Amino acid sequence: MRCPGCGLYHPSQYEDCVSCGMSMKTTSPSDVGFEEADMSERGQSASSRARAASPSKAGVAAGDRRRQSGEHMRNGHDYIDDQDDSPAGEKVSKGKRRSSHLKHQSKAGIPTSTGLMTGLVILLVTAGATFFFLTRTPDDERVLQKGREELSRNQYAFAVETLERAAKLKPKDPRVFLLLARAYVGISDVDKAWQAISHAQQLGQGVVAEPDLASDLANYYMKRQQYAKAIELLRPLAQQNIGDKKAELADLDAAYGDTLLGKEDLEGALKCWEEVRDLKAGSRLDEAEARLATIYEKMANKFAAEHKDTEAIAYLSKLTSMAHNPKHYLAMADIYERGDKLDLAIEQLRKANELSKSAELQKRLSTLLAKRGKELLDSGQDDVGYAYLQQARSMDASNAVPDLALRKIDVGLDPFTHMPRIQGEVWNPGDTDVGKLSLRAELFDNKTQHSLWSKDTRVVDEFVKPLGGHDSKAFNFTANVPSRMDGTVEFRMYLNNSLYKAYTLEKRTKGSDTASGASDEPPLAPAIKRAPEPVSAPSDAATAPPVAPGVPGSRVNPPPATAGSAQGGAQPNTTSPEEKTLKDLDF
Repeated sequence: MRCPGCGLYHPSQYEDCVSCGMSMKTTSPSDVGFEEADMSERGQSASSRARAASPSKAGVAAGDRRRQSGEHMRNGHDYIDDQDDSPAGEKVSKGKRRSSHLKHQSKAGIPTSTGLMTGLVILLVTAGATFFFLTRTPDDERVLQKGREELSRNQYAFAVETLERAAKLKPKDPRVFLLLARAYVGISDVDKAWQAISHAQQLGQGVVAEPDLASDLANYYMKRQQYAKAIELLRPLAQQNIGDKKAELADLDAAYGDTLLGKEDLEGALKCWEEVRDLKAGSRLDEAEARLATIYEKMANKFAAEHKDTEAIAYLSKLTSMAHNPKHYLAMADIYERGDKLDLAIEQLRKANELSKSAELQKRLSTLLAKRGKELLDSGQDDVGYAYLQQARSMDASNAVPDLALRKIDVGLDPFTHMPRIQGEVWNPGDTDVGKLSLRAELFDNKTQHSLWSKDTRVVDEFVKPLGGHDSKAFNFTANVPSRMDGTVEFRMYLNNSLYKAYTLEKRTKGSDTASGASDEPPLAPAIKRAPEPVSAPSDAATAPPVAPGVPGSRVNPPPATAGSAQGGAQPNTTSPEEKTLKDLDF
């Protein structure tokens, strides 16, 4: 390499010139070419080039001459030696360059901007490497994130492998086991999925912490018609209003409800569709009211057929609150009438009649009003009962107000003979006297549809004073055959050969029925409550036809001796055939 200062050749471009001391580290071939051109312009002689051939001596001499002249070239710049006057008169060369004031190029020949850029790049690379190593995600988190990504892409088999590795790295993180459970569900390994869920619960988190897991399990069970398990999984999430789980649960309930309804599992279907209604969500919310109406009606019919009247009325009430339908009110009236709650039955029929002005409903209401009126008359409420009868006639002309009625009716067993008995009064509610009245009592068995006993008596005829307006006469009938007291036997009362009403024979409550046949001992005197015979009215015994002797049911009033013995006399040691029969029949 040729030195640009003195022109000497050097074996290496990274060494300083031994002749002129110029640095050769940054000298490039272009610089050498530039120096050679400059030297030729200055008229460099052939002797200078010859001196370059012998660098050892000629170079030193040339350098000395340049230092003496005070001016030479170094790195392509003019170099001027400043002379200072020393006391000894010696000249010292300070080697000051003319280009020392240039700022855009370093002494080594590299531009300053290039050096700055190089340093900046190094700094950025160092900072980036430091930031990468400081913020690098740990291996366990990277594995967990990879498992999540595989789950999002439905790559369940890969997710199982990845998350099992994550579970080994983070054995106390419940999130890992919940995600692993999702992966197991994806490959239909539900047993392992529940094991993972159980482990996550032990670590403090359940299915609620991973809503997607609950949805995956619910879909798994729904596809296999296991709706109950799917609903139980989604219900806690829906109650906490997590995501769209309410709508998801409602749709699942609707599907399960229809399945149960097809299997006639009404209670299960009712629970599902009521939950759909309460959630107020899902794609089938609009169907909830119609489905519930169907279920309510089926439930009401079922309980009514089983004579569970309270439950049937409850579901019919729900139906009427949803929509006013006359057939539902009519069904409620039937149940109330069957339970002898005529006032409630009449109320339901009035509502049905308001919705549908049909002749059949009006006739049905008129019949109920007449029946209730007679009940009130039986209990002694004369005016109210007669008003019901008049209202019944106003609704149905065929249902005429009777000229005569029965009131103060008492049905049970005779305390002395333990035979079926009915007693009361025949009442004339009008103002016109009644000159002819026949009364017939019939004991009828509804179970066998046979008449067990009957008896006719003339209450008023040509030999008896007419029954005046608002007057009454007492009657008393005692059958001569035993009868059951289970509601299957009834007394049918006829006025002037027309059926007035039927009175059912039923057991009285404990303590009031002293003649039920539960004991062979006759009742005590205070427990006997007989209706007093009117003084002016003839007794049944006077008007009744003669009967064969020995028939206890033919006597209205017992003999004095029998009555006395019943009031506390000596008890007989033998039992009559009638009492034995009643005892055998558990009366």
